[in-house]
Amino acid sequence: MDQRSFLTPVFIGKIYDMCKAADRGMVMTDVRLLEKQGGKSGHWVADAAG
Repeated sequence: MDQRSFLTPVFIGKIYDMCKAADRGMVMTDVRLLEKQGGKSGHWVADAAG
């Protein structure tokens, strides 16, 4: 796992941390990768139907 892959859950946690003042019981759903660049697999874009 590279550093950016490792940090993704950290960033999602930060978003929760910033929003919890409004609603501690919030639920974040449908979090997914839409586009990725670089690395061994190169450029990738999610299907529009996804």
